[in-house]
Amino acid sequence: MNALILRGGIMRAATGFSITKSFSWEEASFCINDEPVPWNLPGIALRRGQSNKLTVQAPWLDGVQIKLGLVNDAGLVIGASPAFGQWSPKEGDTAEWTLTPENLSGRVRLVFLSREFDQVHEFPCWVMSSNLSDEGYATWRGSVIPMPEGVKEFWPDTSLTVIFRAKPDSPIAGFPLMLKVQAKQSGADPVTSKPLLMTPTTDHEWDVTGVTEAREVDFDLIISGQGMTPFIVSDCIRRSSNLLDYVTIRLNRVEVPADGARFKGGVSSELSAVAKPGSPSLYYVRLYWEKGGGELEGSRFISKPDFEYAVEKMAWNVHCPSHTRGEFALRIQKNWSSAQARIRCFLEPQSM
Repeated sequence: MNALILRGGIMRAATGFSITKSFSWEEASFCINDEPVPWNLPGIALRRGQSNKLTVQAPWLDGVQIKLGLVNDAGLVIGASPAFGQWSPKEGDTAEWTLTPENLSGRVRLVFLSREFDQVHEFPCWVMSSNLSDEGYATWRGSVIPMPEGVKEFWPDTSLTVIFRAKPDSPIAGFPLMLKVQAKQSGADPVTSKPLLMTPTTDHEWDVTGVTEAREVDFDLIISGQGMTPFIVSDCIRRSSNLLDYVTIRLNRVEVPADGARFKGGVSSELSAVAKPGSPSLYYVRLYWEKGGGELEGSRFISKPDFEYAVEKMAWNVHCPSHTRGEFALRIQKNWSSAQARIRCFLEPQSM
């Protein structure tokens, strides 16, 4: 599956070779199953139980005798045509082998040698299934248990760690994998990732963070490796950053109108957020006194539970100062997320 552009030095003519100019490995490229692989990848994958076409192309290859060697500490059975260790003259700038591993996973190294040049080239290979799910599974939140069926929630500005874990006896550790997002609605990606999306990593671990946006987006997370059927984490959803999509704000058990909530000075009023039917659990939320003018300072407002204290029950008794009036704002925000609902509020003297 992949063509490796080799870096690594200068290849010089051996004794008795009539041409004196140097040849750089940067002029050579490798492909596996007709797919090029960037030179800086740590190796390539051979599909176990299947034929794999390995090619090397270089402008200096014409007329040069080369052979392919195998370092096989795992004892895997791998057929090769031409055979491993067989010298063969090449006409043109491309050489080709067919490699057929047995139906077992493991690690080997391929070595390229030439009669005419002193330098050899070696790179590692992972012999694995062509289906990534045969080699491992996805987990999150540090668990070793496979990710459960059903909806996987990602909240705005909240990170969850997605890990691809190897199955027993799989050699996939250290093999480059990358994560991409396939959204089911138009627009920008609903999540970001560290490492970046579409960037190969050998750690097999991604911190996935929901983007702050006032809408829900359904998507799949796709984990892929060179030449392999990807592993798909389906039924993912990035929740809206607008909590009003999920809750109804009430003051003294009456829904707050669109123009804002009206509090009475000198008394306590119950502010609550009531989940809409079918809405997701918010788990813990916090109430913030946001702003006011004139004598409406935050220190003069009292909340039970306290402002900025994480609570599971979304209800607060808010006591407002007396003998004053004005406009202020409260904010309900999901714990560890930027998802929030801002509430416009008015304070009126108790006599009104």
